[in-house]
Amino acid sequence: MNLQESIRRILKEETDSVKNLNESKTSQHLKLMNILLDPLKKKDCLCDIKISFDVEENYYDIYLVFSQKELHEMFFNLYGIRTYIQKMMNDVKTELESFLPIRNVFIGNYTKPNCEWSPLNESEDNKEKKIQKNLKAIRQLLDTIDVDGLCKIWVEYNPEDGDYEIRSKTTIRYYDMEDMAEELGYIEDTIRSWKLKTYVFSPYYVENCEDEIEYLNESENKKSGLLKAIEEDGLYEVITSTSLHIHEIERKVGQLSKEILERFIIDVVKEHHSDINEDFQTYYIYLEDYPFNEVPVGNNDYVEELKVTNNELFFVVSHFEEDKYGELEFSSKELIPSNNLEYDNIYEIAGQLGFLLSKGLI
Repeated sequence: MNLQESIRRILKEETDSVKNLNESKTSQHLKLMNILLDPLKKKDCLCDIKISFDVEENYYDIYLVFSQKELHEMFFNLYGIRTYIQKMMNDVKTELESFLPIRNVFIGNYTKPNCEWSPLNESEDNKEKKIQKNLKAIRQLLDTIDVDGLCKIWVEYNPEDGDYEIRSKTTIRYYDMEDMAEELGYIEDTIRSWKLKTYVFSPYYVENCEDEIEYLNESENKKSGLLKAIEEDGLYEVITSTSLHIHEIERKVGQLSKEILERFIIDVVKEHHSDINEDFQTYYIYLEDYPFNEVPVGNNDYVEELKVTNNELFFVVSHFEEDKYGELEFSSKELIPSNNLEYDNIYEIAGQLGFLLSKGLI
């Protein structure tokens, strides 16, 4: 039976099945996806295509798993690698859209040292063995890095917070080399894709590559470095560049202020607005456009829209009242400035936006 016949057969089975059972539809779609994408697994550098359904988020997750070793043998720079990976992701999207009437699909990717490598199971009794295996995989990744001015790059495990810390030293006094920043960002993204905690330090400056590094207090250095990035560049830039969730960031730097969270929401609205009034420099996000949980700000009051005018943040709140049957009915809307909302409300909105942003859903 060829591919087309298999697809037609499964589609017929889905039509004949009980259509109002979401579990049945999900199972059939997963089966179809595996059949459609199986030929792509033969492509160069691709180890596997992992497909699953996220019940909580109501999304199909598809991850392309690539071999670092093969990618670096096939391409000479990150641009070539990323262009190839993006093309593969586009091919997956095109293939699925040709046959399946579903929109809620997230396509991502991650790499591993080679197609045979796999991390130890989390239940592994020998924790030290797991750490050493992860360190070996990270060192193989670091061996692929070759940037002018970078003397040395290495990894250490920090048992205090479970981070795999990446350090390096450079003879370039000012850390503004685009290639170096891109390579270090690639390292961080790759290690996080293995579900490992990591922290990539900015390169230490040395006059000569043989010089020793004078370390600062490391925990304070990490905390102050991340806080400095948040204060200077904003939480939006930190999340988009690291894919960290707000909760993960807070575990490193402590509770975020209301001002930082408000600036983050403003940046999200301006970058990902649903609507804009350019005459008045006003941006809107309609929360109903996204898988966004309702945020109550009163007994029967809920945030429906986010609005930014001249860099000032407002919330459109819908008020509901109970009718004689005890059912909630919409009664009115109100525009509320951010300083009139509680910290917990701001935090909930920022947290959900941060999650959507880190998942690529907004």
